[in-house]
Amino acid sequence: MYRKRNRIENYDYSQPNVYLLTICTENHANLFGVVESRPDTPVTILSPLGELVQQAILDIEVYYNNASIETYSILPNHIHILLRLDATDEPNAPSVSRIVKNMKEHVTRVCGKSIWQKGFHDHVIRSESDHQNAWNYVTFNPAKWETDEYYVKQ
Repeated sequence: MYRKRNRIENYDYSQPNVYLLTICTENHANLFGVVESRPDTPVTILSPLGELVQQAILDIEVYYNNASIETYSILPNHIHILLRLDATDEPNAPSVSRIVKNMKEHVTRVCGKSIWQKGFHDHVIRSESDHQNAWNYVTFNPAKWETDEYYVKQ
């Protein structure tokens, strides 16, 4: 079976930039919590596994000196992260793929089973308007849960 390449050919994913990442659970299983309606805006009420994933996202900044999380959202079956990589003098600067791989492996190790879909989707931010659109997309994603392409009725 042919798999479409997820990455831009010959692009260095360890170079300084902002990246929009989408990482899904295997078979889009709703594992991370439930989206609850609120008067102002819907929010995801995290399950214990969702809390583990949230901590793993936040720990990215702890383990990688040149990485920061601009914003993120956790939906029942996928996560969105706006990840910034800054310039570094470190040899072998971590790539986006390495960061995601390590985060997924950590969650798998702690929860004791594989929960992730193979790979992940990324979008390289290329302009200020693209950055603002990505920020809005991630921030307001729970409000659009029932129309999301990954929506699975809970």
